[in-house]
Amino acid sequence: MLDLIHRLVRLDLKRQGATLREIPVLGTNLWYADLPPTRPLLGRRVALEVPTLVLIHGLGSSAVTFHPILRFLRRDYRIIIPDLPGGGASTLPKDRPFLRFDELLEVMDRFLHLLAEGVHRFE
Repeated sequence: MLDLIHRLVRLDLKRQGATLREIPVLGTNLWYADLPPTRPLLGRRVALEVPTLVLIHGLGSSAVTFHPILRFLRRDYRIIIPDLPGGGASTLPKDRPFLRFDELLEVMDRFLHLLAEGVHRFE
């Protein structure tokens, strides 16, 4: 049942204009959705100047957690919602049943650095 909910939410995210991606990070495949703002940009402002919020879910959850509030946050922000390794659509490294908390932090730190470096930019 949970898998069906994840699929339906991902379809709705695509319908809302989200870009769904996977990126290799420290032995994991980290899934995330990148949602552009919905409010029209004023004047010559470009999408890259809009503030970005990265919403990270708790343990035992997934990015689907944030689905009910996305429409409100997207009025003024670009939203990025990743799945932690082992949660939702992100994978764990081979032969690892879980990651320790410090390893999760390291993966997310690297993910944020990759985003900041423009490896996967909002288009």
